Amino acid sequence: MEELGQSLRSCNGIAVRYQAADMIVELPTGGGRRHAVKVQSRRLPGTNGHVLWLQSRAALVSQPKIVRKALRENGGLSEIGFALDVTVEPPSLDVVCGVIAQGVTVEELLDALQKVSWAASAIDARVAAGDHF
Repeated sequence: MEELGQSLRSCNGIAVRYQAADMIVELPTGGGRRHAVKVQSRRLPGTNGHVLWLQSRAALVSQPKIVRKALRENGGLSEIGFALDVTVEPPSLDVVCGVIAQGVTVEELLDALQKVSWAASAIDARVAAGDHF
């Protein structure tokens, strides 16, 4: 993952830092906004393979309807999904995506990072603007 991080650093406007075993990638999402995506390497059960798990905080869940509306709006976006993080109070809605680590190129990882960060940033902007879904 260190090698991918070094390659990402060479991309315009992207910042990379490490926190324990996680890589935190901060990307521009338009309109002067930036959004962070946490990247973890997770072992695939029953194999020697790994998946890069991308996760970005989208919004705090103040009402259950936020989750329902986000799931409905995600209907056509099969590459990303949502996860409800109940380990924080109030719970949060996170945008998630898994990328098979073996043979992944920097371009493929950057594409997935951008999709996750843009989706999370769009939800965050809507909630900040008062659209509580």
